[in-house]
Amino acid sequence: MSVPWLPRRLYVAGTCSAEVRNRLPPSHRSATKEIILLPPAEATSLAAFEAQQTLPIWTWVRIKKGLYKGDIGFVERSDQTDVTLIVAPRERPYDLPQQSGEKSLFSSELATLASLALEPITSPIGEDVGFRCGGHDFICGLLRLTVPTHSVVSVELPIPDDIAFHMVANFERTFVEKTVHLFFLAQFWRESDTVEICEGELSGSRGKLIDVEWQKRTASVLLLNAEAREGDLDDKDEAIHCCIQELRRVFSTGQTVRIIAGPYRGYVGHIITASGSSVSLQYDGQSPHLEVSELLLETHVPDHVRSLSTKHDAGMRMNLPEPAGQSPAR
Repeated sequence: MSVPWLPRRLYVAGTCSAEVRNRLPPSHRSATKEIILLPPAEATSLAAFEAQQTLPIWTWVRIKKGLYKGDIGFVERSDQTDVTLIVAPRERPYDLPQQSGEKSLFSSELATLASLALEPITSPIGEDVGFRCGGHDFICGLLRLTVPTHSVVSVELPIPDDIAFHMVANFERTFVEKTVHLFFLAQFWRESDTVEICEGELSGSRGKLIDVEWQKRTASVLLLNAEAREGDLDDKDEAIHCCIQELRRVFSTGQTVRIIAGPYRGYVGHIITASGSSVSLQYDGQSPHLEVSELLLETHVPDHVRSLSTKHDAGMRMNLPEPAGQSPAR
C-alpha cells in the first residue's frame, strides 16, 4: 500500500522483519536493513543523548531560547549540562529600563558613574581581561553567559554581522580574524590594496593585490622585487597566487578608509596612526579620534573611480544601528 508521507513509495507491513524480507522479490532483498530491538532498560531517548553531549571550545554556537535567542556566542567551556559563552551583552547593571535588550559593550566608566562595584578579572597569565559587576562577568566588554547545553546549536561560520561586537571588542583576535577571513573580509579588498603574506616561505612579504577571486577564495599578489624570493636576480616584480586565508590587509598612516562593521559602520576617515591590530581614525575632524580594529576597515574609493575588474560579490553589508545622535559620512 502507499501512504501520503512516503510519496512514490510502497509501505510493507508484517509481523516481523523476516516476513517482510521473505515477501520481497529477489532483486530487492538488499533494500531492507537489520533492525535490532533493545530492551527499554538498555535504551535511551534521543533527547537524553543530545543532553549528554559536550561542545568543543573555541567554536561558535547560536542560542535557541531566552533573551539571547538568535545571538551568536563563543564557546569558552562546556560540559554535559551547561555551556559558558562569550556574547554581546543585551543587559548591563547600569542600564536604564528603555535600554534593556539592546546590544552594547559593557563600560566600566558607566558602571563607576552609577556607583557600582567593579572587581577586576584576570587571565591565567595575570592579565586584566575584564570586570565582575552586578553578579556578572564581562570579558573585554562582552558578557560571560552560562546556558543549558541543549539550548544552543553549533554554527560553523557565523556572518560578521553576528560577531561584530566580538570584533569591536578585539576579543580573541586571531580566532575571530580567521572566522571573518573565511567568510567575508576579502569581499572588501580591491586592486592595489597592500597585503602581507602570513604563511609559507614568503611569510612577512608584502605586495599589492592584482585580483581577488572571492568564489575561489584566492588572490593574485604583485610582490615588489625587494620582497621576492632570496636569490632571485630578476629585476621585475613577481606575481604569485595564494589562498585568501594566507593574506592580511595592511593599512598605513594617511590612508582614507571606511568602517564596514560595528557601531561606527559606514564612517569614512583618515588613518592617524596604525599600530598592531588597530588604527586611530580621524572622522570629520572630530576629536578624540576613533580607535578601530583593522578587521573593520576597507580602502575608501569613490564609486566613480572604482575598478570594475575585481570580482567582488555585492550585498553582504553590515546592518547594525548607527550610534545615537550621529550619522555616517557619505
